[in-house]
Amino acid sequence: MRILKKIGKWFLILIGVFIAFILVVLLVIRINSSGEEEPFLDETGNVLPNSITTHEDMV
Repeated sequence: MRILKKIGKWFLILIGVFIAFILVVLLVIRINSSGEEEPFLDETGNVLPNSITTHEDMV
């Protein structure tokens, strides 16, 4: 019975660490996502006039 309690305890700790890792990864992705799109550029690096960039969430 004690062995099962130890295994269960370590299993819960492992699941907690895994969930914390996933949350940290998602937070880093969210922080690095500016949400602003870069404009279209021509060959010389100038912004193309009347060019439109859009941002669409993929669900």
